[in-house]
Amino acid sequence: MPFNYVKNDLDDQFERIPTTFSQNFFYQFSVTGVSKNEIIRMRNSGKLTDRDLKISILLFKQTFATAKQIGDYLGEEEYHIRSRLRELVKRRVLNSFYLSEFEMKQSVRDAMIIYCLDFGGKYLVSHYGGEDTSDWYSTDNMMGSDLVARHLISTQFFVNLHKSAGESVVHFRKKPPMKVEKKHLTPDFEFTLDVDFTQKYLIGEIVLDGDESLSFRDQAFKLDYLLTTNAWRKYHYNDDEPPVLIIIAENDVVARNAAVVLNRATKIDNRKVLLTTFERMSKPFYEKGVFLIYDPETNKLRNVIVNSFKPQQ
Repeated sequence: MPFNYVKNDLDDQFERIPTTFSQNFFYQFSVTGVSKNEIIRMRNSGKLTDRDLKISILLFKQTFATAKQIGDYLGEEEYHIRSRLRELVKRRVLNSFYLSEFEMKQSVRDAMIIYCLDFGGKYLVSHYGGEDTSDWYSTDNMMGSDLVARHLISTQFFVNLHKSAGESVVHFRKKPPMKVEKKHLTPDFEFTLDVDFTQKYLIGEIVLDGDESLSFRDQAFKLDYLLTTNAWRKYHYNDDEPPVLIIIAENDVVARNAAVVLNRATKIDNRKVLLTTFERMSKPFYEKGVFLIYDPETNKLRNVIVNSFKPQQ
């Protein structure tokens, strides 16, 4: 009986990844598997390039990415970087894995390869990327396939955001830990845009089909307290207004259902909630129809243009 595994023809439909699959890493993580001094020497000699550093920083911040996502972020075709990614895995700068129903000893040519940081990348980022890697652990890369899928969706949002807004993206962080009213809140991501020399703070949630009637309801109550009181100032004191909430939904139906939950269960202003879907966010973020807002009077979603995502001149 053949093994079931996630194939590379999945494209960007990460919501289709089965929730019960397991990670099959190319290497077992080992701090003794790579020398910090060797990574530093390779960087100084030019064997590790600026592009390698940029890829490592991306994976340090985003946790997971496919070759296509990395290529899109760099502005290169996927086939141009595949051989280099394999080399970075061989040098233990990166690690990679695929997702399957059972543990698979052999490699599979048509599996979707997902990349993450390895110890060599940690050393590269800490010495040359200006990032604090003291809280990075190899176990950060180990999780269930359902969470891997959410990370990939978040990475896709970041890549598309970067392509749309460019240098206007001041800051982007996945899974920022927050505490509101003695309860822990962890949005899927937060980021800051520089718009006309003013910083705009946004937080985001990913909502898959079925979430809006279960887990998202609990999250909505916490978001309500964060966004309708001054609790958000603890995490972003530079802005004069509460952050805008972005909902990335699996499709338009899920987006509307999530908006209804927010409208009926919270005091969050509908005009401060931008909704998009996996399909819609593939276009430049400043185009009409990429983002929607919910109209409670008609119980429908309305297309909007968000000029804040236009690159600054």
